[in-house]
Amino acid sequence: MHVFTAHYRTFLPSFTQLLKMSYSIVDDAYGKNNVKLLHVKRDGLLHSIQELEVNTELTLATHKDYKDGDNSDIIATDSQKNTVYLLAQKHGVSCPEQFAILLCRHFIATYSHVLKVKVYIEQYPWQRIDADGKKHNHAFVMTPVATRFATATLTRGGEIQLEAGLKDLRVLKTTQSAFVNFVSDDYRSLPDAKDRVFSTSVFSRWTYSSININYCKIWNEVKDSIIKVFAGPADVGVFSPSVQNTVHITEKLVLDNIPEINYIEMALPNRHYIGVDLSKFPEKLKRILEDLAAGFGVDLCTAEFARHMDAVDPLKDFRSLFAIPLVKDLPCVDDDIDGEEEVIYLCGNSLGLKPKKADGYIQNVLDAWAQMYFLRIVEIVEIVEIVEIEIELNWQLNRND
Repeated sequence: MHVFTAHYRTFLPSFTQLLKMSYSIVDDAYGKNNVKLLHVKRDGLLHSIQELEVNTELTLATHKDYKDGDNSDIIATDSQKNTVYLLAQKHGVSCPEQFAILLCRHFIATYSHVLKVKVYIEQYPWQRIDADGKKHNHAFVMTPVATRFATATLTRGGEIQLEAGLKDLRVLKTTQSAFVNFVSDDYRSLPDAKDRVFSTSVFSRWTYSSININYCKIWNEVKDSIIKVFAGPADVGVFSPSVQNTVHITEKLVLDNIPEINYIEMALPNRHYIGVDLSKFPEKLKRILEDLAAGFGVDLCTAEFARHMDAVDPLKDFRSLFAIPLVKDLPCVDDDIDGEEEVIYLCGNSLGLKPKKADGYIQNVLDAWAQMYFLRIVEIVEIVEIVEIEIELNWQLNRND
């Protein structure tokens, strides 16, 4: 893939240049992307591999290629691709960071009209195959736990600027994660989640304070730190109150323990797993209820199970908000029935049970009428509407109960 970029800025014309606009190129670069490189190192029977995908980008000292169509300074993107292959053959490939630095220094040293070089490299995650308890000499398996990358930038007369990172580190835990007590306003629809599945695909990049270091060791230390903070101890895990808190603890751990890193950033986009309501599947619901009954130590089709379910019902207290008639208040009640028992109310299309607060709302209207002698119609309507809304809410709760 060939990449060519140029950024232009237009300047407001002076009075004498009203008919002629002036432009300036403020940034430009071009290069070769997606150069595939498989480097094989053969040490007798033991072979080692590095597979990289390399992107090179050059900024030249002049703009005559853009302005005049003069190609005399252009280092062709095909030549950049060949450079990748030839330097790999000559110097070998130990890790993405070292090879990126090598390419930057080569382009600056070889071409005096190159002002800036940027090299981005991704590494393919190959590991030796275990065969009969031993590492295989020449067979490998791809283990895409995470993608390793590095970016080196060198400006003529300057120092190497190096950053490294990882992406696509997919992690998941089924508990020890929550998200509660966040802003609640007219725009919120998300409920509190006291225990949830936490899954994300981690992206992280960092910069080094020096370049003569063990890059592979440090990369693995960062990856292990990310996993350690996310997962916690094997038997109990670790609680995460938010993604933000997990990010902060991880970055602090890296900076505290790896002095070669002076900056780190992370992105943890949520990969949501939403629970499915299986209540519409009768057999599944039956198994759920049977598991609940077994947890209570009772049989499913018993009054004991019903009482246990009543005890843990989060809406159980709403029943006390309504006036429930006694048996003795009903007409035509047999003498052998206990009149002090509450009736069993079956919700239908009637007005429903009377909310106990209804008396107070109505009395408030009557008191206001008595004290003010008269009310404007609009005030009466407003008060009545409030009462109706409250009664309607209680009626709906009563139906749910």
